[in-house]
Amino acid sequence: MTTNIALSGDVTHQLQDAVNQSAGAPILLGPGKASLSAAILVPSHCKIVGAGPSASILVPQNGVDAFDVRVPGEDYSTIFEDFQVSYPQPQPWGASAVFSVGATAAEHTGFRLHRCKIVNAQIGVATINASLFVIDDLTCLSTANVCVLVQNTDDPDSGDSTIVNSCFSNYATQVHNGLGVQQLSSGGLRIYNTKFNQFNQAYQLALTAGAETSDLLITGCSMEAIGFQGMEGAAVFCYRRGAGVFRNVVITGCQVAGYQRIIDIADKTSSWLTHVSAGGNNVLTP
Repeated sequence: MTTNIALSGDVTHQLQDAVNQSAGAPILLGPGKASLSAAILVPSHCKIVGAGPSASILVPQNGVDAFDVRVPGEDYSTIFEDFQVSYPQPQPWGASAVFSVGATAAEHTGFRLHRCKIVNAQIGVATINASLFVIDDLTCLSTANVCVLVQNTDDPDSGDSTIVNSCFSNYATQVHNGLGVQQLSSGGLRIYNTKFNQFNQAYQLALTAGAETSDLLITGCSMEAIGFQGMEGAAVFCYRRGAGVFRNVVITGCQVAGYQRIIDIADKTSSWLTHVSAGGNNVLTP
């Protein structure tokens, strides 16, 4: 049975009760603005749908996750759609996330995020150990740390996830250490048709020690850092945190403006990152 939640006041307990009892039935958020005083734990299949990212707005406490998704195993029915999560004010660098996905012994498979908006977060989406997730039409603004953190602590080679048709921007609140997407592990990541605006790096590979994985495809994206004082280096920066191997990086059909280079690879002599291709890109250097 569908549950309808009117957004006003503090809806933490009401929303948590609805999630606990949903059994996969949709939870509909009405138009309005409401606060969250604690993270919503999502322990089973759940679909939360708002009235639109400008109409349905949830306001968590600064430094606290909004949703902790803890569904183990295959799950293509945990879906968040058509609402906004906005923290009260821009935050300092930190580890809280609007959506924290998969911190269980078994990885979470199939998380879906569609047509949502995130404002003033430390981390927008943090996949702890997740695979086969899809982020589509996400707007992420004024992020202190990273818009999407990609990793799989359960299996560093398991991934095959997609970020598409999204807009990540720190234009209003420029954060010198801000990243668009940071990948620690989890292979097979595809980033399509996404705008990155005013980040230290649009994409960063910081490969976890011991990880061995492959396949990053960045296609048709716009990566801009124009007029950001102190910005330098590459739109895509790759390094590793210990012994590890990553293979197959393709960057194609992108607009890159304001960065010195498309891609920068640390420790090139060790050949830890192989089969790198960057072609058909339009590059406007500072």
